[in-house]
Amino acid sequence: MWKSTADRSTRLPTPSATATTKTAGRPSPLRATGEARRLELGEPECTAGCCGFLTVVVQRCGGIVQWSDWELPAKAPTRLLDLHFDADQYDAEVARAEADRATAS
Repeated sequence: MWKSTADRSTRLPTPSATATTKTAGRPSPLRATGEARRLELGEPECTAGCCGFLTVVVQRCGGIVQWSDWELPAKAPTRLLDLHFDADQYDAEVARAEADRATAS
């Protein structure tokens, strides 16, 4: 079973850096900036070293937010394509999710 780790991210180009955990009052690591950073989306309950983990590089490129350079679990049957989102819509959705999370706390 996989557990969500969307609260943790590491900055490129050092994907081996210790992941940081989102705390109350801090913006979501899903926020996209002009600086590319690797976001850990999930890992298995065993360990990332055992089965691998799911990460993606998130970066704002003008009016587009790009998710690229996916790292998939060790036994993943496929490769994921880059995803592109309208930056304004992406920002609005991340803000909505942050607001939902704040009211749930």
